[in-house]
Amino acid sequence: MKTVKMKVLVMNCSPVRNGAAEIVNIVTACLEKKHDVKNICIDDYDIKFCKGCRKCHTTAKCVQKDDVNRIIEQYEWADVIISVSPLYWADIPGQFKAFIDRCTPWCNTHEPHAKISSGRVIGNNDIITIDLSPQAGNIWGDYARTIIMENGKVVEDIGLIENLEWKRGLQMEEKLHTELLRFATKETTFEKLYYHMNEFIVENGFVNLDFMGNLGHSIVKTKGDRIYIEKENKTKLGDVKYFTFEPHIAFPDSKYGYKKENIYYFDEAGLIEL
Repeated sequence: MKTVKMKVLVMNCSPVRNGAAEIVNIVTACLEKKHDVKNICIDDYDIKFCKGCRKCHTTAKCVQKDDVNRIIEQYEWADVIISVSPLYWADIPGQFKAFIDRCTPWCNTHEPHAKISSGRVIGNNDIITIDLSPQAGNIWGDYARTIIMENGKVVEDIGLIENLEWKRGLQMEEKLHTELLRFATKETTFEKLYYHMNEFIVENGFVNLDFMGNLGHSIVKTKGDRIYIEKENKTKLGDVKYFTFEPHIAFPDSKYGYKKENIYYFDEAGLIEL
């Protein structure tokens, strides 16, 4: 499939411009043959430390005036963002951490929160993925769907989708969830499910877009207590009350991705979709 030209922002997160320059140059050289690449260096921006005042939790804006919004403007320009950082004492430099802390106004863990906009308007023929994490009573849920727009309307029946690539992508999502129901038992470990479903994705001509290959996680009261469908996780599926399955897939070298996320649990009859 043809590679689609994208806007890529490469951010040098070293406070010393030459500190990560070699890696930045290598990344840029690899990408600029096929994509529109822009480089920025964090040292060129004035970034104050977060004061921890939490004003942004109610206003979606930071009370401080500096260059953070200038970086966010670059984020809005980009389709892809690559952060290149050295390690200082086995962690990222303080300047980069300060920027991350200052991104709290855009964090969706509180309402209202600011949004990074691409300025892009949904077209009459378009593909949109919505990924939600609703919370009720300190319990996190999850729900995701890829939605197809054709001729200005949402196509609810996959069989009626005219774009063949989009149709095949959503059909594969349905196939993956069907395979989960066939394969998974209470004794299946998270790791075993990880390997089986990732192999199933590849066998069917797709790639997993999650950079770690993860496919879902347990549903818990505290987000930090989640366990994931990943390598080396020997926990059995039947040992958790609920878990999500959310394969994010694409055809190799395609710009289109597909996602369907459901929550599952076991009863006496077997695995059930919530």
